Amino acid sequence: MEDMRMDNRFEAFRKQLRSGGFDFALIHKRENMRYLSGFTGEGCLLVGGARPALLTSFLYLEQAQRQAEGYQVIRVGGEVKLNEALALLLGEGEPVLAVETDFVTADQYRELERALPKAKLQPLGGLPEQLRSVKDANEIGCIERACAIVCRAFDALLHIIKPGMTEKALQVELDYTLLKLGSEASAFETIVCSGPNGSLPHATPGERTIQAGDLVTFDFGATCAGYRSDVTRTVAIGRISDELTAIYETVLGAQCMALDAIRPGAVCSSVDQVARAFIEAK
Repeated sequence: MEDMRMDNRFEAFRKQLRSGGFDFALIHKRENMRYLSGFTGEGCLLVGGARPALLTSFLYLEQAQRQAEGYQVIRVGGEVKLNEALALLLGEGEPVLAVETDFVTADQYRELERALPKAKLQPLGGLPEQLRSVKDANEIGCIERACAIVCRAFDALLHIIKPGMTEKALQVELDYTLLKLGSEASAFETIVCSGPNGSLPHATPGERTIQAGDLVTFDFGATCAGYRSDVTRTVAIGRISDELTAIYETVLGAQCMALDAIRPGAVCSSVDQVARAFIEAK
């Protein structure tokens, strides 16, 4: 089932390349390599020849052979230079090579130009991302599992959070719980901010001690087969002031209105404006 899914993605990508006038595409982004081949290590993927090629170091050689069945796996590094291997794979003529110019460095791009003088390098233009923007059933399932993990982790956290704990301790507990429940890794750096730190959208959990009467905000996510969830939750520690209650209820009301505005065809900025208008009116 996995191989069939990869085959479908790969063929759809090859059609994109042909439509864009490209002979080859060189993929460096790990997310795009994983989407097209299943390979989760480091290296690059060349698509366009009779057989797609993964170019990687000896550290990932066995992993690539296991994860990307049917792909040509080429060891580079040491005596075999990456760009020399690419030149051999591109062959004769003047192929049009699409490159992820939004990802490779300027130095890497110039090195490719020097190593591949006959190739015509052009920006790939986010073609893999266009494919990835429409999720198949398996991808949706991965996202749902990532969401289920964070919900279970948060439920577990509610039973242990109490005054006297630090933000950092709660972050560690939450990250550990995510892993125990099956997350590959945290989707991003977990945020725990309490009291006055709650005004910092991307606060770094520190040694501040949680106190009675605080609001504590958690921003965290799980990862399932490379797909991530992102959840923000705010909890009250004991009884909070009337002002904090009013603020919490305002944000909750805005969220509920935004959820009601979400439907197929809705524009994200319009949904955002529904919530903002409610908050500004308050």
